[in-house]
Amino acid sequence: MEYDFLRDNDPRKAGDELVRSGKADNALEEYERGRGLDPTDPELLLRIASALDVLGRSEEALETLQNGCALHPLNAHFKRFAAALLGKLGRFNEADEMGCDAEGCALFQDEPLLLARFIWSVVHGIAMLVIDG
Repeated sequence: MEYDFLRDNDPRKAGDELVRSGKADNALEEYERGRGLDPTDPELLLRIASALDVLGRSEEALETLQNGCALHPLNAHFKRFAAALLGKLGRFNEADEMGCDAEGCALFQDEPLLLARFIWSVVHGIAMLVIDG
């Protein structure tokens, strides 16, 4: 028996299934329904931005990503996607800056223990040297 995402009322899964079937506009409706349930869900915000971009609404997608960056300032996924959209929109200086921000966040996102050490060092007033590589 095939799983019915729409019937089971999960906006993320329903939206993903709709995207796979080429119905990005309907997927966006599902994702927005999910955002109504949890407006801070980073996965939903990324999906909304993606659906908006697929629909040719890149400026709105960028706005959604910027809102996501404000809610989740250390989430590199928002910043990487925003950098790509800024480049697509011809805003290359902003894209470069956002890309650099994304890589700074990725350092902590990809290495959660490094983030914990950094927070500990800030709390205890200890300078921490981060070595790239």
